[in-house]
Amino acid sequence: MRLIRKLALAGVAAISLLLPAAATAQAHDGHGGHGRGHGHGHRRHAQVRYFVYYRACPHEAWACYGYTACPRDAHYYAGLLRAKGYDTFVSRW
Repeated sequence: MRLIRKLALAGVAAISLLLPAAATAQAHDGHGGHGRGHGHGHRRHAQVRYFVYYRACPHEAWACYGYTACPRDAHYYAGLLRAKGYDTFVSRW
């Protein structure tokens, strides 16, 4: 019984570690419906990146969650992290 519980907990831990990686891949995509058709072309949007940073408490260092070329997407991901209780901010580079 203990072995099954340990395996189940290890599986949940592995899944919880992989979920942020999947969301980061989405954040790195940067291909949304925003920013198109404004005469700038895709090249201009690829040069500007919006990084999403988070931390669990004020005593921890900021960690980079990911980046995107779209500010709306960056603020969306920051909002998801805030809903989970993290401090967040978006930085434009």
